[in-house]
Amino acid sequence: MNQDDKGKLKTLWDMRHLTVDEFVSKISVHPDLKFLLTTVGAWFLLRCVIGIWIGAHVIYFVYRIFNIVLS
Repeated sequence: MNQDDKGKLKTLWDMRHLTVDEFVSKISVHPDLKFLLTTVGAWFLLRCVIGIWIGAHVIYFVYRIFNIVLS
């Protein structure tokens, strides 16, 4: 691990006792860690979309099974 990675890791480790608001404000000021906000936001949005997509397909699958059984 090079020196830059160690510095970033130490900065993140020092943030472990911060509240969420303090953490976001501290990350948004730090230029090396600012990418976390966009990456985390993108992954959260992707997880929500995939969860809704899977949930809709499961509900449709159960609906089709009940429709076939009851018909």
